[in-house]
Amino acid sequence: MKFNFNKKQLFVILILFFLLFGIYFSIGLSFSKTEVFKNFNKLFDSDVPRVVNDLTVFGADHHHTDRHPLFVLFFNSLGVLLTKFLNKGIVAVLLNSLFGSATIILFYLFLKKINLGETFALIFSFFLSITWAHLIFSSIPDTFIFSAFSLILLLDIYLYLKSDSLFLGIFIIASIFSFGIAATNLVFSFILLFFRFRKKKFLKQIKFWFIFILVFLLISISLATIQKKIYPSTVEFFKVEDVLKDSGTFFRWDFFDSPFKSLSNTLPNFFIYNVVAPGVKECDGSCFIQLSEISPLKWVLISFFLMFVLFSFYLLLKNKIYKKELVIILALYFLWNFLFHLFYGKPWALILFSAHYTFPLMGVLAVPFNEEILKNMNKKLKIALMTFLIILILFIVLNNLLLIKTLFYKYL
Repeated sequence: MKFNFNKKQLFVILILFFLLFGIYFSIGLSFSKTEVFKNFNKLFDSDVPRVVNDLTVFGADHHHTDRHPLFVLFFNSLGVLLTKFLNKGIVAVLLNSLFGSATIILFYLFLKKINLGETFALIFSFFLSITWAHLIFSSIPDTFIFSAFSLILLLDIYLYLKSDSLFLGIFIIASIFSFGIAATNLVFSFILLFFRFRKKKFLKQIKFWFIFILVFLLISISLATIQKKIYPSTVEFFKVEDVLKDSGTFFRWDFFDSPFKSLSNTLPNFFIYNVVAPGVKECDGSCFIQLSEISPLKWVLISFFLMFVLFSFYLLLKNKIYKKELVIILALYFLWNFLFHLFYGKPWALILFSAHYTFPLMGVLAVPFNEEILKNMNKKLKIALMTFLIILILFIVLNNLLLIKTLFYKYL
């Protein structure tokens, strides 16, 4: 794995990391004094107190390992150690903010690998960092940003490692880590593995898949068993009945009764709310307002973002980039998340899962801005695009920070 960065680029990466960490940590620290950290379901049905305990309290009830199979084993020991020096709320915010910032750096590495220039790589990295999905879940402790970190790590391993044997070994470890944070992350591992080996001879494909599944199961089951011994309240993911007892209640089948309503509830979370937060209202805590309730001024901002999305798709089609393997991978994973959440999760709390699907959306939007495409673009158009993007990002960050301020005073 080679990272060809000079000292200036490394300096820029460090500046970006610490800038984002400062933003995320300060927001999280502010919310640690509010009801969000004391009561369940206050913020979009999130389980902040539960995640704080999973991260920092050895003897807490860790039954949510039905959906997050090895999360407690991976992070609790470090969190407990840090509580010797800091209170558990600060420790949870610290870990969450560190992983939130590191997630954006991994995304930056992805953008550099697909040949984005320094300026556009930084613009799109910062863009992802201030989307509602990343701004809120990199600041307020939950499992989602740890999950996003692991998913983009898998993507970077897929792109950077050329040797098949080295790739497979590291990819298995990274897949176990990703699966341990959220069980559904295994889907992304399968997608990447399929595309990695699909051009190999059939028997070689079977060999790689057999090794992956065998080693993955042996290590994962062993780790879950060890976790159960250390933390008796955890759930072993391979005991299906125990897993479905709680997580099975989150499935819903309203799509078959009213497909249009289900689609209209789900779609905005994937193209609008995850980037531009529209506003909040009461509904067993906080949830987003409906599209019909969004103010005209905010619709202007949303419209400019959707214009950018359409322009990026236009570039994808014009330059036939949609045929590229990486675009297909990201689109498939985005589509999987969309279809899955038509049936899983409370309709008014789907924004909870947005860190899982916002990075593939931003990745697809960024692909047409690689150096190969831009070198054939009119210089004035390139500057206009850059200016438009920067202004759009500034207004989105302002919008999202103002909503965070509203939520802070609501729960103070």
